[in-house]
Amino acid sequence: MEFIIRNVDFGVTEYEITKKIAEVLHACPGPFVSDADAQQRLINFRVTLEKNECGGVRNKGVGSLQLPSKDVGLKFRRLVDGEDGVTIKVGKKRLKFIPTSKHIPNNMLVTLAKAPYVDPDIAQKRQEKIDALSSDFRIALLQIGIL
Repeated sequence: MEFIIRNVDFGVTEYEITKKIAEVLHACPGPFVSDADAQQRLINFRVTLEKNECGGVRNKGVGSLQLPSKDVGLKFRRLVDGEDGVTIKVGKKRLKFIPTSKHIPNNMLVTLAKAPYVDPDIAQKRQEKIDALSSDFRIALLQIGIL
């Protein structure tokens, strides 16, 4: 199930939003994890933000949240939209979640259902390493064979 995320602070990253949503989805005890199932696998999900055309780290204030199943999506909606619902605040703004009728591709659903949840701090460090290594470098000397 997919949700549109609105009212996103322009300066936050996908990793910050992922951390806050994970606090709600992975709370123990909570609607998704009970005390008896504390060792169960954590629910995987994907957060994407629409990047600003100007570049940099800013976003447009809109994004999407993809959850692995409709059951998880309905539970999440009840949890967030209920009268005494949980508020997810990132930066200075409270996030608003709007369900969509958009179909998530099957390959993404399989990935969300089968891949383990990766902590956003670990994912961010990994992405920083990839970005640091992706810059071009110049080869000064190339040797093939024996001197």
